[in-house]
Amino acid sequence: AEIDEGAQNFAQCSNTTECALLWDIARKWLTEKSNYKSTLKTDTNNLIETTINPLKKKADRITFKVIRIPNGKINIIRISANCPTNCKNFINQEYFAFNSYLKNHLAAYKNGIIGYDTTDNEEYNFKSEISDELNDMDFDDISDNQEKSIIKENLLENKIEITKSNKKVYIGKVAEKLIDEYSCHKATEINLVKKTKKRELYEVNCIKEIKRMIFDCNPNGCEVLQ
Repeated sequence: AEIDEGAQNFAQCSNTTECALLWDIARKWLTEKSNYKSTLKTDTNNLIETTINPLKKKADRITFKVIRIPNGKINIIRISANCPTNCKNFINQEYFAFNSYLKNHLAAYKNGIIGYDTTDNEEYNFKSEISDELNDMDFDDISDNQEKSIIKENLLENKIEITKSNKKVYIGKVAEKLIDEYSCHKATEINLVKKTKKRELYEVNCIKEIKRMIFDCNPNGCEVLQ
């Protein structure tokens, strides 16, 4: 029961340095400490994935994906596994080991037992969710006028509420731009934030160099606001 509970009790960071520390520790666990350790297929500042180890028998060719999820004032470091055969009876032990490894190192850092250089690298900057102001504004009125374009001023604070709509007219255009102009990975997240009769606003987490973008779409096409 303790392992099952701990498997879903993911490590959390609350500033840039803590997140960078946990990310480095996550890489080490995936490549050196896991029972299914392997080399990395994807290694960015928001996504890590391991490769399949062809030397292992099929049942042991388990790969892991680790993502960093903004959640209010914290970031969550979440791990998941891809198993070629059913692994639900034991995979929680791996999750528990991963979470414990990260948490123990973070606790040791906070208590001065281990050191870690403070990072100013913008790629590791702590990410929080987007402002509720997006939900309340009429972005049909967005123009070059800075007084109206409040979306450009307070874009990266607090929380964003995703529009509950299955009809996404311009999502294909956004996807094309992401591939052709920004070379984003196919696992990139595209979320519809706001919708009116003629406009759609999309939040994009581009998995490449991890660029977070806001697309403003209308019948004439889509442009990146930020």
